[in-house]
Amino acid sequence: MVRGAARCSGVAACLAACAPEPVPDACDDPDVVQAFLCADDARLELGTGETTFTEVDDGGTVWLIKGPQGLQHVYVAARFDVDPDALVVERAMATMTVWRAADGAELLAETSFGVGLFVEGTTATVPGMRWVVEAPDAVVDTEVVVGLVVAPVGYGVAPRGVLDAVVQWSPDTPP
Repeated sequence: MVRGAARCSGVAACLAACAPEPVPDACDDPDVVQAFLCADDARLELGTGETTFTEVDDGGTVWLIKGPQGLQHVYVAARFDVDPDALVVERAMATMTVWRAADGAELLAETSFGVGLFVEGTTATVPGMRWVVEAPDAVVDTEVVVGLVVAPVGYGVAPRGVLDAVVQWSPDTPP
């Protein structure tokens, strides 16, 4: 799911127009996910995929996979619009945070890593980012919110977005 500026300002504006009393701006909400989305950055779409972008519907499933070195991970992928002529290089810094949807508890503290961009026309994709899950029992069957910011090198715009999904063991990876 992509939550964008419409949620930050449009909802508050609509409520203000329909409500008899003033309604505070949704961007003043102390909720960590809401605060993350209210930055004045471009939006990106989050999904999953090791080598390509696969869309995940709001509340859909992301797969927990056992890795070869004994830990588990969830693949995260992003897709966003770019001006290919303005890209200096097809590299970016990605910063990921994961929260438990029920209470906003941080499951992955803000973690940054370098990524390659795959640019086709005016669309950039970043597949294969890993959320490493050290304690799978704490996240399986749990709704999470994955937040991601991708800052292409020298681009000047850092698209961000969130994905609401439920973590399940991959059918190909028995627990």
